[in-house]
Amino acid sequence: MPWQQSIFPLLIVSAGAGFSGEFVYSPAPGPGNLITSIAGSGGQDPYGNTFVPGVITYAQLGPTVVAYGQQNGSAYFATAPAGSPNPQQVAYTVASGTLRNIYGPLLNGFSQGSDVNGMVDPPALTQLDAHTIAMAGRLNTPGSGPVLLTTFATISGPFILPGSGAPVPEFPCGNAGGNQGGSVILRPNGNMQLTGNFGNGVTVYTSGTFRF
Repeated sequence: MPWQQSIFPLLIVSAGAGFSGEFVYSPAPGPGNLITSIAGSGGQDPYGNTFVPGVITYAQLGPTVVAYGQQNGSAYFATAPAGSPNPQQVAYTVASGTLRNIYGPLLNGFSQGSDVNGMVDPPALTQLDAHTIAMAGRLNTPGSGPVLLTTFATISGPFILPGSGAPVPEFPCGNAGGNQGGSVILRPNGNMQLTGNFGNGVTVYTSGTFRF
């Protein structure tokens, strides 16, 4: 059938529960081919592809499938290991969280810092899109032993990490006293480390963005 163009002066889609809304596929409707959905609720389409509420775009990045867009007026980003045989028949996990309550305690003598009021302010990570991870919080260096290029935390799925062989992403940071500085780096294996001249027993402000 030859390509045709249709012009609609007005198109109203009333999205309800189940497979209801607007769905775009490429190259054709089928398993693993969902690229965009506008839906009021989540579920699976007739081909087994999982869709989530909102205005969402879907993609596969290696062994990971991604859903990102807008949901309830806020940015949405979620990932899942690709399914088999249909890579999009999955349960998406929102890609955000804190090192403290998702990844356990920090490593190699590092610990969570506190703000001026004594409130714990742990390093927290949020995946903004497939190439951006934001970080915020305070990090205490060990009282003794190595500090620089020593892994203080390791992140893994649902986060999408920089590719192997790509430049290591980093952002500048400093300590509470202002007399030390360097960067937080994120390696492709998920290890996070400090560079610069940070010493033992200082609090580092880890607020910045990894872009890769």
